[in-house]
Amino acid sequence: HAKAAAAAAARRPHEDAVAAAVAAPAGDVAAALSKAYRAYIALEMTSKDPSRAQCVFERAVTSAPTDPALWRRYTSYLDNTLKVRTLSVAAHARAVRNCPTHGDTWAA
Repeated sequence: HAKAAAAAAARRPHEDAVAAAVAAPAGDVAAALSKAYRAYIALEMTSKDPSRAQCVFERAVTSAPTDPALWRRYTSYLDNTLKVRTLSVAAHARAVRNCPTHGDTWAA
């Protein structure tokens, strides 16, 4: 119980930051979400559970589907850390579909 409580406490500020970003004024939402998710992803990438990072990446690309830098970071994570080919191929296809004019997305 204590371990789960500590893990939840470590994530609470990030969940609060995401919630605050969603509530930001219309022009600031994208930048605020990007900043909040970058910090959250960094936390989860240091955890020993790679699926947690994958879940936060999925939430991030859902909230900013046309951000090519986020897609590159996510697909790189899947390719080099998670190493599950079916997940990686599907994510690359989604990245290309959502960022069709970004050359680095196609090259990956």
